[in-house]
Amino acid sequence: MGRICFLALTALMTVGMFVVGFLKPGIIDAAPEPVISLEIAPPSKTKNQESSDRFTKARLENAREAKKNPGFNLSGLVSDNEDEEGIAARSVNELRSVFKKHGFTLSTCQFSGCIQVPRLELLSLPGDLKSLSPTQKKDIFLRSHLPLILQANEKILGERKRLQLIMRHQAKNHPISLDDKKWIAEMMEKYRLKKWDLDELLCRIDILPPSLALGQSAVESGWGTSFAAREKNSTFGMTVRNRVLGYETLQDCVDAYIRNINANPAYRDLREIRARLREQGQDICALTLAEGLIRYSELGRRYIVKVQNIIQSNNLKRFDTAQLMSSSVDSTFEKA
Repeated sequence: MGRICFLALTALMTVGMFVVGFLKPGIIDAAPEPVISLEIAPPSKTKNQESSDRFTKARLENAREAKKNPGFNLSGLVSDNEDEEGIAARSVNELRSVFKKHGFTLSTCQFSGCIQVPRLELLSLPGDLKSLSPTQKKDIFLRSHLPLILQANEKILGERKRLQLIMRHQAKNHPISLDDKKWIAEMMEKYRLKKWDLDELLCRIDILPPSLALGQSAVESGWGTSFAAREKNSTFGMTVRNRVLGYETLQDCVDAYIRNINANPAYRDLREIRARLREQGQDICALTLAEGLIRYSELGRRYIVKVQNIIQSNNLKRFDTAQLMSSSVDSTFEKA
């Protein structure tokens, strides 16, 4: 009898040890290694940004439906903002119709002396872009991206002007308001500045010449015909661990590209060149800024020369004076 009790007790102890060992934390649900991203992570979103995201997702659902269903009504793709439209063009011909409706060409306006650009937001590039001739392909690509770049620059210019106003008040010994301090904290997070340094923040909150952005996107996406451009809305070649990043819209891609240039330590040289040109009262030259892109590609110096050649051979600098229509803020980069 005693032997039976001893065997039973031994069995219970064995089972208990097995259960305890099985439930020991960290054995099954061990936390995975953190992924180190080469792209600057997006800052936390405000309520207005979250509302805008929901609206963008709704437009994207319409865009996907339009691609699947030829009879889908594209009128639902127009934004609530009368000055800005979200466009899901299934073909180059549809996109050309939109451009024609808005009178959008790449010709200089005889009255203003510059190219007038409507506030259009193309959600993704048309699938048949690759079938066009080189000249036609470039025309569609440039008209698709120029509005996005100008609108991104306009937002940044608004941020820059607010910071300059704050700095002028501070120079006159006026205290910074709580609202402005909160806004500065948001900008520091957005542009990845760890310590309070308004001069450095101003150096980061600045726009890029459209010719530079167009030149890089043309190089990285093959004028919009690469797989990443067509399937991932990725036209600037940004990757994480050799994986091409994808974006919900082309505007998201443009915004991420400019923010990466403005916040990433790899492009400090470019930002310093830009700040120096401003201090000297000179125009921000895309060819000069390109010298700060040595770390953008593994090609190094050859990449810089390639971008500079694209800008020059396609006369992309003519887009640096382009203006958004119905703009309350001057979006030309020289006057920032």
